[in-house]
Amino acid sequence: LYKPSKPLTLSKLKFVLSGVHDEIDRESLKDYILTHGGSVRSAVSGVTDYLVIGKILEDGRDVVEGKKYKEALGRNVTIIRGVSELNALVKKCDHKMVDDDPE
Repeated sequence: LYKPSKPLTLSKLKFVLSGVHDEIDRESLKDYILTHGGSVRSAVSGVTDYLVIGKILEDGRDVVEGKKYKEALGRNVTIIRGVSELNALVKKCDHKMVDDDPE
């Protein structure tokens, strides 16, 4: 996972996790988001910023069949497909913080 240069890179962002991720277990992914200032919720709501999905659900179904995925679509929540897209988001947020830093 990408190591941001600024602390709290994901500050104020709310995430929901769904599905199995090949590259990392759910608890480690949750810890990564929390460590960098984001929050992780159990369900998609009107305040959710991102749904991070794996390829399949825990029961083996395709992730697009899941309730969280369908709820995210209905609420226009940005869907992040896997760790590589999460890394891209963290890099983008990190670079924005560096660019906005008055130092």
